Amino acid sequence: MSALSIIFVLVEPVYRGNIGACARVVNNFGFDQLRLVGTIPQKEDHYLAVHSEEVMEKIVVYDSLSEAVEDCDLTIGLTRRFGRKKRKDLDVSEVGSFVTQFPRKRVAFVFGRETCGLKDDEIDLCQIRCHIPTSDKFPSLNLAQAVAIVAYELYQASIEGDLEKRYLSGTEEIKGVVDSIVDNLSGIKYFENGDPEVFRKKLENILFKSYVSPENLHFIEKVFSRIEFLNNRTERVPDQNT
Repeated sequence: MSALSIIFVLVEPVYRGNIGACARVVNNFGFDQLRLVGTIPQKEDHYLAVHSEEVMEKIVVYDSLSEAVEDCDLTIGLTRRFGRKKRKDLDVSEVGSFVTQFPRKRVAFVFGRETCGLKDDEIDLCQIRCHIPTSDKFPSLNLAQAVAIVAYELYQASIEGDLEKRYLSGTEEIKGVVDSIVDNLSGIKYFENGDPEVFRKKLENILFKSYVSPENLHFIEKVFSRIEFLNNRTERVPDQNT
């Protein structure tokens, strides 16, 4: 997966040593980019990062998750919180085949606090939500175990190499087109009885999961621009009966 940049983001790890353990498992599967939000590595972390000193040395600490993923093309959040209003996009077994469709893209995997996971506003920063299935009797995983499972799935997909690589649209391209579409629809009063933000999030999610190419994304944008143009032209045509 050399053409793909994978970043593991840990949000406010609670227990000492977990950062070092995560650095070790990231290194086990050939990755080296680890970012932290709001937590500084301790001595125990360095002790547990066996033969993974280079990963520890490259760690960057950020004040917020939004800053930590600002330069990423795609952000995938690991969460156990899902239901009717909290969607689940991928099981962890699917992340390898999903992510390998995004060559030359920077993809972040976000892991929440061991005690309470990711907050709602942090989950909202993730375009894709991923779930690691576990027993209902004891669903909680250790942070380093969760990172290891994701890293393994990514590594396994990379060595199998059985997927066709395509040039796909990243976060900025998709968000830009969705903004344009929302503006087009607002121009024809589509949202008079609806919420444009709900529409925006739903459309972004559909496009992120659809492996959309820049060409197809541009086509979709042109369709909605044409709809707005035709609607405006129709409104300007005078009524022949007046």
